[in-house]
Amino acid sequence: MTLARAVEYRIIRERISHRDLAPTPDETRLAERIISIVAVTIALLLGGSYLPELVTAAVAASGLWVTAAG
Repeated sequence: MTLARAVEYRIIRERISHRDLAPTPDETRLAERIISIVAVTIALLLGGSYLPELVTAAVAASGLWVTAAG
C-alpha cells in the first residue's frame, strides 16, 4: 500500500467515526427545509413572471422567421 492510499484510508476512517458521533439536529433539518421551500417559491415566482414575455418573444420571432422565409 502506498503512502497516499494509507493517508486516504485514515482520512476516510476519521470522517466515518466523526459522522457517527455528531448526528444532525432537527433544527438543521428544519432550516434546510425552510431554505428549500423559499428557494422553490422564488424560482416559481420569477419563472412565472418571465414566462409570458418569453412566449410573446418566441411567437414574434417565429412570425418574423416565417415572414422572412416566405
